[in-house]
Amino acid sequence: MFFTTSWDDGNKMDLKVAKLLNELNLKGTFYIPINWKFKSLSDSGIKKISKDFEIGSHSFSHRRMTFLNGETLRFEVEESKRILEKTIGKKINAFAYPFGSHSNKTAVAVENAGYRYARTVKEGNFSKPNNPFCSSISLGITNTSISPLKIVKRMTSHNSFWFFKTLKKIVDNAGKNSIIHISGHSWEFSTNESFEKLSDMLEYVSKKNVKPIANSNILKL
Repeated sequence: MFFTTSWDDGNKMDLKVAKLLNELNLKGTFYIPINWKFKSLSDSGIKKISKDFEIGSHSFSHRRMTFLNGETLRFEVEESKRILEKTIGKKINAFAYPFGSHSNKTAVAVENAGYRYARTVKEGNFSKPNNPFCSSISLGITNTSISPLKIVKRMTSHNSFWFFKTLKKIVDNAGKNSIIHISGHSWEFSTNESFEKLSDMLEYVSKKNVKPIANSNILKL
């Protein structure tokens, strides 16, 4: 099975998560906004992470993109890409929609800006996306968007809601060509207890027969 992770918001905890992923020989993509309240990762931190991991854009100011039009929408996707490419000296191919908010309009804007891949937060996908600019994930390892519908969907599919137990079931039952993509925020694992749980979860995955990939490399499969 193929396994990838993604981390939104550009928090300084990204450095600790990146170190953990390296230790476990896992991969992922770190999505950085330019101006956002949870962004605390310095340019030097972004450069450090970019040596081993894919860096993606999380827009310029983390606004809900479906509310934006014209020049404002273009600025959010184009200026963030330009700044990040200047920071790390590499091309930025991946984009994550703030709050997962996307539409045909936003997908076109992202594609026109020169990205190759864009990620939503819709769960339940285990294969290559039909539309690379509206790519879904397998599981969100986050506590910021719990809804009754999400609880029902997870319980129906996996007989579990909490993401640590759910991911274990997903990995244990995955097929050889399955693509498992988990997405979260590093700042949600800032306490020692929560980071230990994250470490245990990723260590469990790393001991399986997984092939680690960056988010946009899903398109090459």
